[in-house]
Amino acid sequence: MGEALLVAPVLGPGVTRRTVRLPRGSWYPHGDDVPVSGGDSVDVEAPLGTVRTFVRAGAVVPVEDTTGRVHLHAFVPPEGQAGRGWLYLDAGDGAGPWRYEHYTLRRTGSRLRISAHVEGTTDLPGPEALRIVGATVRSARVDGRVVPVADGTLLLGRWSVLDIDLQ
Repeated sequence: MGEALLVAPVLGPGVTRRTVRLPRGSWYPHGDDVPVSGGDSVDVEAPLGTVRTFVRAGAVVPVEDTTGRVHLHAFVPPEGQAGRGWLYLDAGDGAGPWRYEHYTLRRTGSRLRISAHVEGTTDLPGPEALRIVGATVRSARVDGRVVPVADGTLLLGRWSVLDIDLQ
């Protein structure tokens, strides 16, 4: 599913494990904060009702919660590497206001910088929060001002640059 997600469904009846060949790079099994190395195969549990999904390290992925609010999940890349993600929002009618956000991120040492470039209207609300996956957040600044972090999640509002210090 694009460059950021790899979906590995189980296709046979009674199957509870499967082998997944991951492309090169680091990948996070969905729901796990520890990446696995790609370029080889991994054996994963695949219980009934579960679709195994992996997220490429460096991806910024929008996630809609049960109330319809959008949050971002940023998957920390290895030292010196970068990543990106996109989000498109509209009024739902095909003719109303729209908003396109392009995110880039780069890890340098224990610093993670995420930048947002926004096109379209700013009348539509953007993502409300950002969760860092794969590292513990020591501190964070949004457009230069310190913001609180709870369980690896930052409340956003409008922003263009996030500087995050990792432990």
